[in-house]
Amino acid sequence: MSLSVVLKRDIAWAGGKAANLGEMINAGIPVSDGFVVATSAYRAFMIEPGLDEMAREALTGVDIQDSVELASSASDIRQRIVSKNISPDLASVFEARAIFYREEQGIDHSEVDIAVVVQ
Repeated sequence: MSLSVVLKRDIAWAGGKAANLGEMINAGIPVSDGFVVATSAYRAFMIEPGLDEMAREALTGVDIQDSVELASSASDIRQRIVSKNISPDLASVFEARAIFYREEQGIDHSEVDIAVVVQ
């Protein structure tokens, strides 16, 4: 879907970045248009080959305060995802920083979706 039609109300399926870019475009701020691949595409990919369960299991017991352990777990998850012939841009939900944030906020990793913005 074109970024020019995405608004903040669409954050659930378009993601925060796309919603904010759409708001800026609609406010007349000179932002390049592009498109967004919806969170449902990401969710469908993660569920079908069982990647969501793999990620959950891989993160069980990980000490997020141990940056080496966290980076290693994040790298392992990303490698498994990328091995499934998916764009590396979708691996970003399992960057160490994103994992750390979700753990600190008590957010279940399997409840997080990602939308991909192409601009």
